[in-house]
This record gives sequence, structure tokens and C-alpha cells, in this order.
Amino acid sequence: MNYVLRNYAKLSHFNYDKNGKDWKVEAGKQQSPISLAKEKAVRSSAPRLTFVNYDKTFGSPLKLTNNGHTITMAIPPGADGSQPALCGCMLESIYKAVQLHFHWGSPHSEGSEHEIEFSRYDAEVHIVHQNCAYGTKQEAICAPDGYVVLGLMLKIAAEPVINPKALNKVCMEASQVKKYDMSSTFKGEFSLRDILAGIERQEFFTYQGSLTTPPCSEVVNWFVFPKPIEISKRYLKHLWNLSDDRGRPLLNNFRELQDLHEPKGKHIQQLLCAELSLECGDFYNPLEITKEELLRVHTPRYLRSLKWSAKVATIAEVPVLIFVPNVAVQSGYLRPMRYQTAGSILAGKLALEYGWAINLGGGFHHCCSSKGGGFCPYADITLLLVRLFDLEPSRVQNAMIIDLDAHQGNGHERDFKDTETVYILDMYNAYIYPKDNEAKLSIRCAVELKHLTEDAYYLKQLNRCLMRALSEFKPDIVVYNAGTDILKGDPLGNLAITPDGIIERDRLVFSTFRALNIPIVMLLSGGYMKSSKNVIADSIVNLKRQGWLK
Repeated sequence: MNYVLRNYAKLSHFNYDKNGKDWKVEAGKQQSPISLAKEKAVRSSAPRLTFVNYDKTFGSPLKLTNNGHTITMAIPPGADGSQPALCGCMLESIYKAVQLHFHWGSPHSEGSEHEIEFSRYDAEVHIVHQNCAYGTKQEAICAPDGYVVLGLMLKIAAEPVINPKALNKVCMEASQVKKYDMSSTFKGEFSLRDILAGIERQEFFTYQGSLTTPPCSEVVNWFVFPKPIEISKRYLKHLWNLSDDRGRPLLNNFRELQDLHEPKGKHIQQLLCAELSLECGDFYNPLEITKEELLRVHTPRYLRSLKWSAKVATIAEVPVLIFVPNVAVQSGYLRPMRYQTAGSILAGKLALEYGWAINLGGGFHHCCSSKGGGFCPYADITLLLVRLFDLEPSRVQNAMIIDLDAHQGNGHERDFKDTETVYILDMYNAYIYPKDNEAKLSIRCAVELKHLTEDAYYLKQLNRCLMRALSEFKPDIVVYNAGTDILKGDPLGNLAITPDGIIERDRLVFSTFRALNIPIVMLLSGGYMKSSKNVIADSIVNLKRQGWLK
């Protein structure tokens, strides 16, 4: 059985002094290694992983090299000229084995990179496979499906149940390459299958991740085997005697565990609690939205379509969900989205009562009543306004949507086509998804931005549009879709707004409407950088300190 995790310039010299803490990947969302546990994974029904030519004995001498941060062994063809490879499971290509290398700790500490069931092992072997669709390493390292890596855990045992003769031989050969840039050639007389001694080859964790050494490119489909290979200390100790490119002991050459990117709202809540001395009780928690409530906007046919994992995989843009049972898709992906959708509706109610509300989530502006897309399975903005129009007709007759996410908000634009009581202001990068010309007809005030638009132009256009919108329309409530994918460096928005620019943007929107006593609902929407959470929290803190959140 295997599990799919729920929850994605060459550097010639680096070191493990900080276990990779100094290898910053600011926009990274699928960094490796990570902690792996069955309770955090879902069981997959994907086809079997196929090991091709793994049983063929190597046909030429093997070369082991100390490259200053590990030892690597190039993987040659078998005696009959066939190259070991992987295919099947969720892989869409054939991946040829190119090299294996080790990560280890010290005589006194473990050194595996991945953590299995909250425990680390003494060492970890990586067998690296390159996608045969790419002719060179340079091509593969730039492609999201460039590599497959097998992760094997090594555990020191006084008397291994299964003697890993192949690994023993490689470890012993390490004594011949103690110093940086040394190489040794030795006769293998074993196959790649022998490296997997005692491994259950169809029981693994798989997830989309990255290389664990610079440049840490997110190009790896990982297959990590939870059952460790037992190895005697007298063989593994040869790794502890190696030196790096500075002549220092090469120990603890593993990267620290990477974040699994906990929900953005939870992280922001923690930051706000710390910065504003808030407690969990200061936040409202919505109940999960019901099917009946969803049917206020969504068609029955669309909601039924979400019972198919393939449909959800397309909306979420996560192909691996195709192989995940829908019950797991519902609980692991759609249910959290239903809570966020309910949060948007609750925020609308609270804004009428207190003058403002911020949902630490939501903003699914690509979803309309009959179609989801762009990570958006539910039309929370439409649901929010339809509820207010239906249940608060005396207080809400006209509404304004201010969509400042980097992408066009085509979902609510389709839902409110030809609706005079909803005014839509949308500023977006016109050269990225979704480029929905039909939906664009619903925008009353549009600003189509170019790639890499900067603060000065952006804020000037926003101020102009806010003044124009208020001169043309008098809203009873404002829904502000405050995406941070406009942040400079965001891989999807491709604009160039600074953190200070986002803080000023939010201040400008809130001050404009709060000064007029017009209720405002803020939704977080898109933002695909690690720093986005901090920028959002800083902006909310600024709004509070300037008196706009009373």
C-alpha cells in the first residue's frame, strides 16, 4: 500500500553548518525533506510502481566520489546494456536511475533527512532518477517532473536480519574517498535491487517535493519507504570519517525538515495573537456550510460533480488527487474549503454588526455557480452577497466587490452579470489566468495591469478607481478580495508590489469606506509565497493601530 501526502543557477559549493537553514527558497511551497506519518496521509489506489532492470547486475566498474557534501555513486547500465529505471504508479514518464548518494548524522546522532512516524533514522540513501523525456540535467532541473528520488532509511543494528551486502560494499569503499574530490573505482557485482535489501517495494509515502541540496528546485516526485534497512555500525562508520571541501569532518549532512505549509489563516491567527495580544477566543469560528446553503447559489449538477476526484483534481490543479478516493478528497480538501466558505458568509454578517470583518481565508473568486477552477471549489463571494440580499433586504440592497487579487475574479463576475445592484471593481494582471473576456463584461471599473507593475503606478490607479467607484455607486456593503499574490516574487501573480505597497493598499481601501461608515468584509484570497502570511498579518496590525478596526 502507499500513501499520498495531503497537504510543492547551480551552486557548486555549500555546507551543512546550519543544516540548510541558510538555503532560502522564498517562494517555495513544496520543499523537502518533510515529516511523514500515516495519520497525515491518505491511502492511494494508484497503480503499482514498476522497477525496470533493477535486477540486472552492473556491467562496468562503479565509481564513488566525495563531492564535499556527500558521496555519490554513478549508476551505469547492467551487463546487458539496460539501464535501471522506474515507471508506473502516478508517473507519466520513464525515469532512468542516474546516481545514488547518502545523508548521515554522526556517531552520536541520527542523520536521515525525512522523518518517519516522528522518528529519524541513522542515515538515508537517495536513488536519483531523471525523466527520460529530458536529454540533459539542465533541462530536467527546470521541469516540475524532472526527477524521481527513492528515499531509503538506514538503521544501525548489531545483527541485521537481512544482510545488506551491496550497501556494505559501498560504505566500505567510502574509506577510499575520505577527502574532497577523491574518487574510487570498484567492482560492483550487485544490482540496484540489492541496494533495496529487505524493503517492501510497494509500501511507501509519495509526495511532490524538491531537491534537498541547493538550488532546492521543486522538481522531485518522492517515494520514501518507511521500513528501514538494517546495517551494521562497522560499515556505516566509514561515512563519519569523511571530510568536506574545507577539510572539516563531513557530519550531519542533512537538511532540516521543511514546513508542510499549514493553512494560511492559522499562521496569520498565531501572528496576530502574538502581535496584538489576542487569544483564540477573540476569533469567530464558523460551522461547516451545509449542502442546502451551497444550493442557494450552486447548481445541483455542479455539487454532484465534486464527488468525482478527477473533477476536484482539475479545480485544485493537483493531478495526484485523481488517484485519491473521493472520501479522502472530501475530508482532506473540500471540507476545509467549506469551512472557509462559511467563514466568508459569517464575515458578511459580522461586518453589518460591527462595521468590518476579516475572514482569514476565502476569496474563491474563480468559482461561479456552475463551475469551479483556479484552486476555487466554492463561490464564497457570491454566497456571501446572496445571503445578505435574501436575509437582510432592508440593510443590504447594493453591494460593491473590490477585487485586488492579481488574477481576474471571473467567478463572481459571471454570477453577477447584468446585476445592477452589484458594482465590481477589478485590478488584475491581464496577461495571466483566467483571461475570461465574457466575465470581464461585468466589471464596472477595470484596471488591466502589466507584468511587474510596481507600487507607485498600482496605488495611483487604485486611488483613482476608488474615487470613481464611489462617484458612480453607493454600496451598503463592500466585499474586499485582498489577494497577496500581487507581492513581488509571487510565482503566479507576476506583479512587483512590495510588502509596504500591500500595507498601503489595504489602508487605502479600509480608510476610504470606514470613514464613510460603509461595512467592509476582507477576504484573503491568493498568495503563494511563504512571506505572504507575514505581510497579511503586518497589514492587519497596521489597520488596527491606525484605528480602522474598531
